[in-house]
Amino acid sequence: DADGDTLTYTVSATERFAMSGANLLADPGCTSGCTIDYETDLNFVIDVVVSDSGTPAYSTTVTVVVMVNPVNEDAPSISTIADFSLPETTAIDGAAIVTGLVISDSDDYYLHNDYVLTMRIDPIEAQDTFALDPSTGDVYLAQPLDYETQTSYTVSIIATNLDNEQSGVESFTVTVENENDNDPFFSQSQYSITVDEGEFSSTSLYDLPLTDYDGIDTTIDCTITAGDVDGMFKFDECQLQQNDVLDYE
Repeated sequence: DADGDTLTYTVSATERFAMSGANLLADPGCTSGCTIDYETDLNFVIDVVVSDSGTPAYSTTVTVVVMVNPVNEDAPSISTIADFSLPETTAIDGAAIVTGLVISDSDDYYLHNDYVLTMRIDPIEAQDTFALDPSTGDVYLAQPLDYETQTSYTVSIIATNLDNEQSGVESFTVTVENENDNDPFFSQSQYSITVDEGEFSSTSLYDLPLTDYDGIDTTIDCTITAGDVDGMFKFDECQLQQNDVLDYE
């Protein structure tokens, strides 16, 4: 000031900025709308009023444009993947079971495919069950499913920003549907029972013990394929029964 008066600096109505002497700075007393975000505001136009202490007081106004510098501060996000189920007999045929993955980043200035996609599977020992195409985000079945071994998997797709190393994660559950895909089997190859001649029993002579790993509520039927040329026996499901009175002679 040519008159040597004390100068006072004020800014136009904004809570984001304040003056400290002749220095423009972020207002430490800001309580609302304080965040400076490139994705919201590319710049701020601020009027700074300079007043002197003379009588009469004089003032002048200068316009300051504050350009916001973009910073890669946010993690990428991944579109939602709904939980789904697959039959345990699903073929490994190269068809994708998850498609259309969309990666977004609120730091749009930095979104130039500068991220890497990886996948994590729970349980940890099942990492090879599914495969990820890191260029598209498509997920494929890579190993046969077996309901009797594992009934569900939690699959997580991770998108990691290569610049700020922040990651976004999307997880979904793949439920394995039980199928009747296992043969029932006997615990041993031969069984022996004793039946008195001359007697007829209308109840079961022997209930053959069978195991079926599928655990599906289905009926298992046994049939006689050899050894009963006279038709003396029959099966009701897998219960051995008599057709007639037995004669030792």
